[in-house]
Amino acid sequence: MTRNKRPMLIIIAAILAGGAALTAFDYVTSNNHRAPAAPPRTVIVASRAINARETITGSMVQAAVRPADAVDPGAYSSVGEIEGDVALGDIPAGAALTSSNVTRAANLPSPVHLTDGMRAMSIAVDEVKDVSGLIQPGDHVDVYAITARSASDAPRAYAILRNIIVLGVGGQVAAAGATPGPGSISWRSVTLRVSADQAKTLAVADLNSTIRLALRPPGESTRSEPVDKFSVPLQSAPSLPGPPAPMPASMPAIPPGTGASAPAAPRRVPATDGVQYILGDRVEGGAQ
Repeated sequence: MTRNKRPMLIIIAAILAGGAALTAFDYVTSNNHRAPAAPPRTVIVASRAINARETITGSMVQAAVRPADAVDPGAYSSVGEIEGDVALGDIPAGAALTSSNVTRAANLPSPVHLTDGMRAMSIAVDEVKDVSGLIQPGDHVDVYAITARSASDAPRAYAILRNIIVLGVGGQVAAAGATPGPGSISWRSVTLRVSADQAKTLAVADLNSTIRLALRPPGESTRSEPVDKFSVPLQSAPSLPGPPAPMPASMPAIPPGTGASAPAAPRRVPATDGVQYILGDRVEGGAQ
């Protein structure tokens, strides 16, 4: 009985040995054909938080080494590639700068990028203020403030800003391919590029007067016409009612049944001097 089991054990052992050999061979083969690990890659990352629309300078970024398989294919590897570009959105510190979050300034709509000292300010518009929808982003306009009529002064128009660039109309920051039709225009707001001082003037004028925009040729000199100094019209205080007029002194009461006193009869002049006197329709006196 023991002799019959021995060949079976030999077969089982051979099968196990063959499986182990195949496993070892597969492991060795896979290691020999595995691609070598990619070397680390140098990328440019933000050394501080970069705001949207901010121009990138060398002081805002630094080089960092990252695993190649963890780097975006569009990541930049040198500062010279991105210096002078503009951030499309907020970039947190430590984030890699790539072609998806950085672009050339020339690729942005020209009116959008603000330089130092400039501000973007919006005013409400309607069909009249927006020149019937003819104003488009990138246009140049003059801004007029028209004061209201008062009791002492007539309305007056002030040219408060000259040659101002329109940054956007509503939410649109790029000029349309064609002038939109009247039915497709939604009157909302116009955003203007102004300096900090001009922003103050525009805010005061928008609060105390009616604003009008005038479309102008972009090539016309800003100094072709002067700028008026806007002054807020003084509102005259309402006149207060004066003291009541004194009541007339009381007249003595007239007893009941007594009418107005009759006019005094003309005084009779004695006619003893031989002169006739005409008294009303009578003649008295005369020679004695």
